[in-house]
Amino acid sequence: AEIVPDRVDEFIKVIEADAKGSRGEPGCLRFDVLRASDTRFFFYEAYVDAAAVDTHKAQPHFKLWSDFKASGGCTSVSVKAVPLGEWGFQ
Repeated sequence: AEIVPDRVDEFIKVIEADAKGSRGEPGCLRFDVLRASDTRFFFYEAYVDAAAVDTHKAQPHFKLWSDFKASGGCTSVSVKAVPLGEWGFQ
């Protein structure tokens, strides 16, 4: 995600709450946030199955992130979801 420069501090608070909440979900295997530059961030998320992703998207901490995006806090967001099946996680 590319974050509007003057909203980076707000974003960090939002994504910290989302990451911590997500890591507590039973179906979440991994939720990492990587900072590539002052305003560019990458997320790496892994869930046990599609139902776990649906549960994740229904959580209050996910809504913080959704609301941030909807408010114009990001200049761009790209999402790539690739289910790998049972063999994909060790």
